[in-house]
Amino acid sequence: MATITPDQCSVFVQVWVDVNALQPNSTQGCYAVCNRSQQSTGEGTASLSTNVPTGSYVCWSVLPIDPQYNGQLSITSVGVQSGWSSPPAQYGKEVNVFTGQVNTAYVGGNIDSNIQFNYNGSAGPGQVTITLPVTMIPQKPSAVEADGTAEADATVEEYKPSAFAGQAPAPNFKDPNAVTMVKPTTVINAAIDTAYLYSQPPSSTPYNGIGVYMMDNQYSSQSNEGSLELNTQVNAGSFVGFNVFPINKESSNTAAVEIVAFEISSGKNIFGGPGWPQPQPSGDYQWIGNAMYQGNCTYQLKIKITPPVGPAQYYYWDPYMTCVS
Repeated sequence: MATITPDQCSVFVQVWVDVNALQPNSTQGCYAVCNRSQQSTGEGTASLSTNVPTGSYVCWSVLPIDPQYNGQLSITSVGVQSGWSSPPAQYGKEVNVFTGQVNTAYVGGNIDSNIQFNYNGSAGPGQVTITLPVTMIPQKPSAVEADGTAEADATVEEYKPSAFAGQAPAPNFKDPNAVTMVKPTTVINAAIDTAYLYSQPPSSTPYNGIGVYMMDNQYSSQSNEGSLELNTQVNAGSFVGFNVFPINKESSNTAAVEIVAFEISSGKNIFGGPGWPQPQPSGDYQWIGNAMYQGNCTYQLKIKITPPVGPAQYYYWDPYMTCVS
């Protein structure tokens, strides 16, 4: 078991999984993201490569796109046992969370950080093991703290999550005691690099940069999965759930991020009046709508980022949705 807690980590790698799309010997339906948007390539794909300061504490997690998935996603290993001061290992009883530390003396070359996980249990019918190619490239730190630990690279951060250890956790939008009356057929998630996005000017026009990665549970090779211009196809009459999460959601001292508004900017109002997406007071989905009419639309998700210290800032962007019969 790992002794490093998520709250100690400055680097967070998430893998969002569309369990309906998973296949043996394939990475289809898997989307890896990191909270180092400017220092990474392959964000929102199955092949992530990210530059990290030498000595960084890292947290890996594997999460289902649909929070009501009733199976189990379990990390079985992360990378090889070289390049680490503390090799990646399971954190506590959280089978889908690993933590580790990049070797404090490792300043050259790449570190294998491949994530292997399985779903539907560790053995038996329906069990499938998936391996995602993830690489970490250690960078020599610009400074070293007095205690010898590496200083985190914060060139684009307006706030440092590590500075708020011990403060109250961000709101948990998944209430384990709540019962969602409607289970959406389609689930749309947005993973947000909150530190990077907060360092950008608040949106007065649709945001078109990096740091926002959208996925849904309706896999299509033409849907722009992993980008902020996701194109989701839904069926008329189906319910659609919307969620937004910080990439470092495993930490208790991250910024809070939430959906505050939904609008259609062009095309047909496929939700109509009665089906218009609404915020949910509790349950597994932050907003739910009912797609009622066939057609195409460009919509806007507007979000609020509230750091542990500092004012809230607002951002929005323009993904797409098609409703068919």
